[in-house]
Amino acid sequence: MIFSLIVSLCISNAPIEPHTDMFFEEDTLKKAIVSDENWYESNHVDYATCNKFPWIGIANPPSDSTYLAKAQVGQPHGFPSIGVLPNASVIKSEPGVRFYKTSFILDSGATVTDCRLRIYVDDDIEIYINNQSVARENTGVPENRGGIPHDMIFFDFGTFVNPYNGGDPFDLVTFDPIANYFLDGTNEVTVAVRNKTGDRGGFSFRMDLNYVLNPDWVSLNQYDTKNTPFTLYPNPARDILEISNNNLEVNKVIELSVVNSNGAILLKHDLSKLETQSIDISGLAPGVYSVLLNDGSTIFRHKLVKL
Repeated sequence: MIFSLIVSLCISNAPIEPHTDMFFEEDTLKKAIVSDENWYESNHVDYATCNKFPWIGIANPPSDSTYLAKAQVGQPHGFPSIGVLPNASVIKSEPGVRFYKTSFILDSGATVTDCRLRIYVDDDIEIYINNQSVARENTGVPENRGGIPHDMIFFDFGTFVNPYNGGDPFDLVTFDPIANYFLDGTNEVTVAVRNKTGDRGGFSFRMDLNYVLNPDWVSLNQYDTKNTPFTLYPNPARDILEISNNNLEVNKVIELSVVNSNGAILLKHDLSKLETQSIDISGLAPGVYSVLLNDGSTIFRHKLVKL
């Protein structure tokens, strides 16, 4: 991806304090894509695989020219109904494997850092970003349409949490860095929904994106996300996080802060004179955090996934 945003900054050598509110306001942007009346349905229907169990998914969605009709919004059943995700609608689906598409725009120079997918579906679903499959749910169990939704989160460093927030796991997910699937400008989300012959169903969908504009820039707060001398492991982590100082002087005072997405500091530790230290993070709720390490002249940022 070619970045269209170039930021040149003058960096002083004076020690600075982290201003996490500024960091998250200026550097992190959010976008949500939900199932609603803006989705279109393809006139291509696949009946070849709709009665197979387990469903094997669809390798190639139909071409853009086939999405001619607005998707039908509303519950396909009287009871039981399909669960509805926040700010989303339920889209009806008839028998066979049917395809639905929507589009959205990413800012020029944007790189996606993490992507959260949530779905309710009856019966099965495959999700594509720009015609590349990223996740499939194909167990065909009743819990697909109610209870806790299927919920997972991808990250730009090629790992994921599945299930996320207690949701049922997806059956097939990509191992590639999620940023590889998005484009600069217009992007498309496609879903293939499988219903058996004579059956009907539908889906409720939500995808939330975090992204940065040119992730290699150094901000006014002197965050350096590229040339960090620190290593965090394991990542994702559940209880204990190891912080290794790769090449800084061990007699420097290193202040470590764990910050949530709202900029609140939840943990703070002094790493003075230690090359490696273990930090207990068991008290943190599962989610995504920033670990900030301040050596007195630069603040280094790492992303931490807490399981």
